[in-house]
Amino acid sequence: YSEFGSLMHHILEQFIKGNVLRESLIAYYESQWSVFIEHDLMKGDEIDFEKEQEYYDCGIDYLQNHLPDLSQFEILGVEKKVEFEIDGYNMIGFIDLLLKDKKTGEITIWDHKSSSMKFKKNGEPYKSEEHHWKDFQRQLYLYSVPVLKEYGRVDHLSWNLFRQGYVKTIDWNKEDFEEAKKWAVDTIHLIEQEEDWEPKEDFFYCRNLCGQKSSCPLMNKEINVDDLVSGDIDAIVLFLRATSYGPDFPIVVADPETGEQIETTVDLTTLKPK
Repeated sequence: YSEFGSLMHHILEQFIKGNVLRESLIAYYESQWSVFIEHDLMKGDEIDFEKEQEYYDCGIDYLQNHLPDLSQFEILGVEKKVEFEIDGYNMIGFIDLLLKDKKTGEITIWDHKSSSMKFKKNGEPYKSEEHHWKDFQRQLYLYSVPVLKEYGRVDHLSWNLFRQGYVKTIDWNKEDFEEAKKWAVDTIHLIEQEEDWEPKEDFFYCRNLCGQKSSCPLMNKEINVDDLVSGDIDAIVLFLRATSYGPDFPIVVADPETGEQIETTVDLTTLKPK
């Protein structure tokens, strides 16, 4: 999953910088696939060729049909490294794309995302996506700190959800900006005060995505099935569903305000234990 995201970030960076022409994008994408995609997607103990093809085709479709038109913008930065400070804490980030509207002068911070995100017709995220969406916003609000210092303004935040071929944009909001800074500092304080680093095991992530699982004590211990609680069993069921049939789980939910039946898809890999 992360390798595909790195590939698409690289392709977009080279395209926006003018190093790869639009008509050459597909050939360049195909040449870079094996460079960036070093691991197979697995379904249990077998390679999930269908899911790999789905990701490959998704990249092709995006580059052919969903590339954003940036002609109205001045490009202020691509993969722009920013170093900034919040309440005495030094931070470093990389802004995927920083744009300035040639007519209005408005500045937009862009972030390329391989994650999927589902929104209601009114533009708000579904309840299951709210925590995920909040994390998205906080990242770009923190990146606003150095942009405000350099340019004096930030007007919009955008997420290029390239797996969906969709760009989600919101207006910059000072209240949310202040909340993100407070959240960052509060989180640092919690980390500084922590003395007992108890592991928080996520069944799917730990067994499939974590780069340290081969050396992690949690992944190298015997499991006594009699010690499993209901939450452990639920996690195992979700893991088996995700690895056997893929992480996308279609459901039908009712809008609590209108009663409208809405078809949506839940990414099982984003479900977190409480």
